[in-house]
Parts: sequence; structure tokens; C-alpha cells
Amino acid sequence: MALVSLPSWAASEDPYAAMLNRLDWPEGRSLLSWGGNDDKVHNLWKAVDSTTYKDIEPVPSADRSRIIQRQFSAPVAIAPEALAGLSSTSKALLSDTGWYQYWVRSLVQPINGASTQRMFSTAERRIVNCERALMVNAAQLYFASLDTSGTPYLTDFSYLQPVRYSGLVIAKRPTLAAEYRAVCGPILQAAHSEDSLESLLASRLPFAPKKAASDQPSEAIAAASAASVAASGAAVADPVMGAASAPAIPAPVMQAASAAVASSEVSADPQPLGSAKARIRLFAQNGTAAGVSNEAACSAPDSGSQSAAGFFKNVASALHMASNESLGMPETVTTRRLSDRSGIISKAYYVERSITAEMPATVDFTFSANNQTCPSIAVSFVPQAGADYESKLDVGYGYCLVTVGRITPSGDVTPVEVVSAPRCPKSK
Repeated sequence: MALVSLPSWAASEDPYAAMLNRLDWPEGRSLLSWGGNDDKVHNLWKAVDSTTYKDIEPVPSADRSRIIQRQFSAPVAIAPEALAGLSSTSKALLSDTGWYQYWVRSLVQPINGASTQRMFSTAERRIVNCERALMVNAAQLYFASLDTSGTPYLTDFSYLQPVRYSGLVIAKRPTLAAEYRAVCGPILQAAHSEDSLESLLASRLPFAPKKAASDQPSEAIAAASAASVAASGAAVADPVMGAASAPAIPAPVMQAASAAVASSEVSADPQPLGSAKARIRLFAQNGTAAGVSNEAACSAPDSGSQSAAGFFKNVASALHMASNESLGMPETVTTRRLSDRSGIISKAYYVERSITAEMPATVDFTFSANNQTCPSIAVSFVPQAGADYESKLDVGYGYCLVTVGRITPSGDVTPVEVVSAPRCPKSK
């Protein structure tokens, strides 16, 4: 589950934001310094000793177009005095001991003749409390290069409300579980030498995996994660690509959500890359634009033209003249109750498109109607060969929720794993 909050309150009201601001600006911030967030994050990234990186155990994937090698820099302990200036409320919530910071970089290697045109690499700044099994995602850098070299083409920073992962989310996401094991395993064992690593992990992570591999179906975590977020004010983001990029405006909480399921169903005798296909159904209407970027883990500029967005579609929806575009996919509850999604000047419709299987595909949605706005929310997933999917945006009080589900032949919909997706780099 990937959640991205767009807060309208000051950073000082969020203890994790207060911690980050205290770390990066120990003497305090002037009003003008808020314009230098990109430079601050870039300088912190450049200061990392590249010789300290260690590999994180890889996680199986159905993606046949690339290999992602994840590495972490040596964790650096955060001295308690670095947090001395925090308010008593923030200190009580955070605890001023046991915090470490490090970077995770994801290096991408194309395989099976895949094009690098829309590929990118990432670097994420993390802060972790191993004892509490709590990760804070402080920043994300996206590089057009595949080895995190050069200047990032996109920077997301989290000085207002950092994204955080609870122990439940870490345990349920194989990439996060592997990262926690690699980073925190040695730290926990040094502090509790009498206990085995497995017992240390099991006592901190619900359903803690013994290995990083994700060869067992993951249970749905949406409800539990949402409850945890609501209770703590936390935001949970994707473990690999980070939070979806969006402007910080007073808007509903953006959520790119899914329950994690195993995604290792790769054919024993795979076809040439690009020949296997899947299908996806997107729901849209006047005020809700939907896009799809095929063979990409990012949102391309032309995603709308490939799916259901456009002026004439909006006009047809407003006049209740919009029609569906079908490839013959099975009906689901959403298609049977499609009229329930319609408004007075907004007839709901859907389009079905063919997409490439065993390579990432990205869907994106925006919403603007009834005095509510959802900035662009983009998520990617890896479709299975021959499978059918549907994706939709649901809007409620204080949230926008994008889901992707796999359609069974009987019309049931099973949530699939998604990751937050950035915009694509410019043409290489």
C-alpha cells in the first residue's frame, strides 16, 4: 500500500518533519531557506561515501525487462543531542535514541533486449529506528541514468510530512523487509547478542519473513495500514520508488493503494520479451482523467492519449453521451454498477486497452470536481501474461484512492501489488 499525504499544516506539527528539519537545519530555518530543499537533499546525497554501500537481498519479480539491484549505505547513528531542540511533544513521540540514517539506491539493469528509454534509477534517504521497526522516508531522487549518476531529473523531499512505514507495512512488503533485515539485523544483534536474528525480527515485525524472498502470497494490508495511518497521522509510501510526486496544496490525502500478492508467476518457457500481452480496463468521466503508460514504471506525457482522457471524452461525459470501449473483458461489480459512479454532468464510462505483460505498466488519475482536487496519482505494476486488470479512482472525504485489481474469469477482482510511480525522464 502506498499512501502520500499532502498536508496543509506546518512542519513543526509533525514530529518526523520536526526531526528532519532539526537534523538538516540545526540552527533553525529562515523563511528563504524553504526554497533550497532540492539543493539540501542533493548535497546530502553527494556527501555519502559510495564505498560503504552493501547489497540488499533481491526479491523475486515477474518483471522480465530489468533487474533492480538495491544497496544501502552504512547507517549513521543520530546523536540524541541532534534532536535536543525538538518540542517536548515531538520528543515524546519520537524518543531521542536509537535513530539511524542511510541511503538506499536502486540500480537498474535492462535485460532480454528491453529498451532503456523510460527506465530510471532512484536514491532514497531513510531514517530508521530499528528497535521500534519504524522507517521514515525523507527524500527520493530519480535519475535518468540507470546507476544514479549525474543530476536527478526529479526530487521529492519530505520536510512537511515525511512518509513512514510501520512494522506491519515493513513485514508485508518484501523489499522493505529485506531492507530492514539488511540494515537493522547487525544493529539489533549488536544490542541483543543473546538472541538470534530471527527472534529479534519476529518480535518487531508482525509476520516477519525469515528470508527476503516473497514466494508466498501476501495478505491484504489495506485496512490495517489505513487504520495505522489514521491513528498515527503517518503516511505510507512505496518501498522502491518512494512517494508519488505531487504539489503540496491543500487537497485530500492521496492514496495509491493495493494489497500485496505474490507476483512470481513467470512462464517456465517464456516468450520473447514484449510478445506476451495483458488487458486493462480504466474508469473515467468528466472531472476524472485516466491514463496508461505501457512498458514503463513511470507516467509518460502521452498517457492520457493512450487511454481515456481528452477534451471530447469529457464533453461526451458531461452530455451523458460517453460510450465504453470494450475488448471483451469479463464484467465486474464496477462495470455492472457503472451508473453509480455517474454525476449530473459526468457520465462514467470505461475503456479497455491491451498492454505488454511481464514489463511494468503505469496508470495515472487526476480528479477535479465538486470543490475537491486530486493531483496526479500514478502507480505501476507488472501484468501477468494473458491476465485482465481494472483500475479506478475513488474519491472520498479527505482521500483519493487508486486501486488496481486482477479480474478472474468469473468477474471477481483480486488486488495486485502496485508501487508509486514518478513522471518519466525526458527522452534519452
